[in-house]
Amino acid sequence: MAKVLGKRQLRIIDELVEHFVSNLEPFKRALLSIQGYIESSDKLKSLIHSVKSRIKEPDHLRDKLIRKAVEAREKKESFSINKNNLFSEINDLAGYRIIHLHTKQFQDIDFELKKIFAEQQWLIVEGPSAKTWDDESREYFKQIAFC
Repeated sequence: MAKVLGKRQLRIIDELVEHFVSNLEPFKRALLSIQGYIESSDKLKSLIHSVKSRIKEPDHLRDKLIRKAVEAREKKESFSINKNNLFSEINDLAGYRIIHLHTKQFQDIDFELKKIFAEQQWLIVEGPSAKTWDDESREYFKQIAFC
């Protein structure tokens, strides 16, 4: 797929990846902060089975940017991601996954997280979503407006 792009676009993408790599500390601090708030919440600790966090691998970011550049080219649009908007245009640079065992815990976990986010004045850009394969769970998530 990278062969579709010219050297100039690939150089821009490499510069974006380097910009991300040189700014990893805020992502690390954010994940540690989230971890701390979750570990200090007795309510969340009782609901959560386990957690996983990750920061996007630079090679995966590069692949994603290449895909976006190719899509832009196919649509005859310009590739508009740059150093000034990279962190707002690519919204999966870091992630924190909460694993719980029972479907009904979802709503309580969401409530507790929203309390923490409000206290810290963190902006929720994209709320929770539920991907289900069975009708009973799908109906539950529709009722609580997550599906």
